[in-house]
Order: sequence, then structure tokens, then C-alpha cells
Amino acid sequence: MNKVITLSIDKLELLKTVLLENNAEIKDINSGCIFKVDSTNISIYNSGKVLVQGKEAQLWFDKIMSEFSDMSHDSRKDHLPGGSQYQDLMMYSGVYPRVGTDESGKGDFFGPLVTASFALESEKVEKLLIELGVADSKKKTDAKILELAPKIKKMGNYHIVKIGPDKYNNLYMKMKNINKILGWSHARAIENILNISKAELAIADQFGDESIINSSLFKLGKSIKLVQTPKAERDMAVAAASILARDAFIRAVKDLEIKFNSRFPLGAGQSVINAGKDFVDNYGVDALLNVSKLHFKTLEQIK
Repeated sequence: MNKVITLSIDKLELLKTVLLENNAEIKDINSGCIFKVDSTNISIYNSGKVLVQGKEAQLWFDKIMSEFSDMSHDSRKDHLPGGSQYQDLMMYSGVYPRVGTDESGKGDFFGPLVTASFALESEKVEKLLIELGVADSKKKTDAKILELAPKIKKMGNYHIVKIGPDKYNNLYMKMKNINKILGWSHARAIENILNISKAELAIADQFGDESIINSSLFKLGKSIKLVQTPKAERDMAVAAASILARDAFIRAVKDLEIKFNSRFPLGAGQSVINAGKDFVDNYGVDALLNVSKLHFKTLEQIK
């Protein structure tokens, strides 16, 4: 399956950064570069053209369209073959209670992987969240997230699944796939929130094949409708979960910094490599197991 889109130069650079944060392998070619993410190749050409190929091409194409394209929402629909994957979440806006789930830390070398679920119980609560300015955590500063999270927690039931670096690395050794770990964490977050909420609908950001979360669901999770779509943070329940997940992630990283008296920048860029080298100088390379995600190629750069 091949998908093609043209982006502006600034959006191309932003896309490259996101792909690197998703631990993509990169190969330079004469007219651009090719990023490989799991089973998908994303070729980014200097002209602005982006070619998406592979098993999860539709998923990544939808994600690029929703997050990097300047086209209007209506135009996007016209450019999404079989565009039902980019779902109109407005049809679920009046469903209460409904659960939203989102994760944080997936693209960060240091720190845990955190998944949060939030049960949005009523229209009244949804309006309060809107008044607070709740939105996708990627659009908020860390300071704003730390301010919003305690207020969101007072507005409904929530559950946090935190997979610390040591456990994360053990899971990755067994599963060999970050999406499988994500699927398990989303399923656990959904299952646990359903123990205290009567929701019959859950909405999650689609990060891989839909079967990944579905196959990980437990008894309660299998009894509800699960909607997976790119850019799920458009829904207020998911946006709330997004902030709760990022809040828990930020606090966990701060705890690690205090515990090891070290600096752990977010992301996977040069500042992270420098901090990793300082940490190894102080504690040894084996200690990275306790503070970072070892399958990142950042590890080789630190070594």
C-alpha cells in the first residue's frame, strides 16, 4: 500500500523529529531520506513529497494528515482513501459516561511509559474541562500540565498505568515491539477504569493495528465499544487522559532525577545523549536499565 502527501518544508522537519522520537531507523538517499518505523517506510523528499509504504501505511498516512497537513478537515476527508480510519468523533460527543485513554513517554529515552484513562461522566463535566482549556498535552507546556492535572482528577474517575524503565525493558525483551506494550497498557487502563465506571464506550489514539489493543483487553474491556482513531485527543475524554498521562510522566522523571542526582532531558536528541554520557560516567552503562528505554538507538550513541 502506497500513500503520498506533500508538506511544507517546516512541517517536513517537524515530521522528521517525530519519527526519530518514535525510534525510526533513517537512511539517506540522494533526494531526501527514508525512515523505517516497524513495518512502515516513510520516504521524505527534499521537494516536500512524503511517500508512505508498508503494512501500516494507512495508519501513518492518517497520522501525518491529521497532525502535519495544513489542509482543512473537510479537505483531509477527500484525501483519505477509505477515510473512515480518521473518524469523526462528534458522533460520540453526547455519550456519557465514556472513557478516554492516552499515553506519554513513548518517544522519550529517559523515564517510564505512562498510560492514563479518564471517565467523562456528564455534559456538565465536559463543559468544565473545556472552560479549563483542556486539550492534547502536546499543545501544553509542562507547567500548564502540572497545573491542570490536579483539577482534572477532581472531575472524574481516572487510572494511571506506569511502566517504569526496568519493567519496560523486561517487557520489550519479551515482546520485541513497543506497540504490543502500548496495547497492554491501554487495555489495563481501560479495564481498571471500568471497575469504577459504567461506561460502555472507550476512545483511544490509534498507534498501530486495531487488533493490538483489542487482543489485550480483559473481560470488562471486551464488553464495551472501543473506538481507535488517529488524533483521538480531539475527544475531551482522551484530551483529559493525555494531560493526566503527561503529568504522571513528568513527575516520574523528576523523581528519577532526584533519586540519581542526575539530569534527564525529555525526547531523544543531543541533550539526551549528553545527559546519558554523564550518567554513565557516574553510574556505569548497566545502570541505564533503571532510568531509560534501552531499545532506543540513543543507547548506541551514548555508548
